[in-house]
Amino acid sequence: MIPITRPVLGEEEVAAAAEVIRSGWLTQGARVEEFETAVARYVGAGLAVAVSNCTTALHLALVAAGVGPGDEVICPSFSFIATANAILHAGARPVFVDIERRTYNIDPELVEAAITPRTKALMPVDQIGLAADIMIIRDIAKRHGLKVVEDAAPSLGSMVGSRRVGSMSDLTCFSFHPRKSITTGEGGVITTDDPDAAALMHRIRSHGASTSDLNRYRSKTVNFEEYRELGYSTTCTLSHLPVLLHPTAITRSAGCDHGRLGRPRHRNASWCDGHPSGALLQGTLPGREPSGH
Repeated sequence: MIPITRPVLGEEEVAAAAEVIRSGWLTQGARVEEFETAVARYVGAGLAVAVSNCTTALHLALVAAGVGPGDEVICPSFSFIATANAILHAGARPVFVDIERRTYNIDPELVEAAITPRTKALMPVDQIGLAADIMIIRDIAKRHGLKVVEDAAPSLGSMVGSRRVGSMSDLTCFSFHPRKSITTGEGGVITTDDPDAAALMHRIRSHGASTSDLNRYRSKTVNFEEYRELGYSTTCTLSHLPVLLHPTAITRSAGCDHGRLGRPRHRNASWCDGHPSGALLQGTLPGREPSGH
């Protein structure tokens, strides 16, 4: 059997894991904070929130977008089940819209017709690392007062014009599963320019605590946390390898324009494009550069 992909792990990852073990911080420590800053800087977003996987990222992003019971969220009919499951976890109802034949992404021309008074958010999916038509979807959302929660699970490094995916939607969710451009074993992150949304997600990823373990450790005085909202346990742990790597690993490994992983993926994709097998392969569009997932 030919595997879909294999993770590339070596001595650098082994050394990084050992470094974290020696530090004594096995979960949600300073390295997570550094990783969040590096991801936000890389994609061009103001803030990033690291969590345990992309499914929890989607769930927390929906909560931060104000989605709840009785609401509807429009998403594509073709995606991994986590897309719809996250909507259900938020208490809302997924409304499925068909995809474009060429890109496998949600068809923007069908999105507006699916909007009802109960619609609270749009959830486009960047299928196989190719960005959805985010700018048109953003315009639709703006006209109707909706939030855009982008499922960009395989799309770290994808481009729309001169901008990276992660810098355009209200909230964008990435995955670091072993199939992705860089892996944590499991792991996810949400990027946003909304400081209130980021602060909420930082709290509810850790049971709703008003302050983090790291901030309490750094405090010069006794710092008691408060729990004023329902939260979850979705924090990063020792198993999340990129969090253990130095943040520069993101730019070395991911992305369509550089990286030890990005280049071979694009080379393989180009070979497939030049050797048609009769299968309907995903097409690219001008101005959109995929991640090479």
